[in-house]
Amino acid sequence: VVRTQRVRPRDLAPEERERLYDALYALWQEFIVGMSRDEFVRAQLFEDTRLHLLFGPSDELAGFLNFNTYDVDAGGVRRCVLTSSTMSRVQYDAVAAMMRCGLSECVRIWIRAPFRRLAYLGIATSPISYRSTAAWTARFFPEPGVTPPPDVEAQMREVMARRGLPLAKEDPWITSLPRRQREVERILA
Repeated sequence: VVRTQRVRPRDLAPEERERLYDALYALWQEFIVGMSRDEFVRAQLFEDTRLHLLFGPSDELAGFLNFNTYDVDAGGVRRCVLTSSTMSRVQYDAVAAMMRCGLSECVRIWIRAPFRRLAYLGIATSPISYRSTAAWTARFFPEPGVTPPPDVEAQMREVMARRGLPLAKEDPWITSLPRRQREVERILA
């Protein structure tokens, strides 16, 4: 990855936004099946989405990180809940660039409200994303044998409802998504 660009889709002209969404969806389809372009846009790109686009040496789209925030009062605690999705082509070493982009968004949030309590809500669509998120967080739920605090679960439910993602009745930490990852074995290699 040789450069990144921060974009707020709502600030783009409609034609530019549609071209951007087409490019993001084309990249998404390289790894995910079971979701139309319109479903992808509804599930990934919200009114407040900030995108960080990653580009390779020939200025081709190498990946992206989308970032959203939700102020949530639930369970007696107020937090700013951060959510994001990442996607990059496997031939690029995009982890460092994505971490810089994510950290820059966190710094923007902290500067606007330095004493705000933060939480991150990730949706692990594969063992890859679950493992990588668990590796860099101090507290991670669900964790076998650990009951999450009631405010954490309440805030997770609130954000999932705002995003329109249904939770399983038998386990509130599971959602059903109309997609699945392609070629997990190849990506893990």
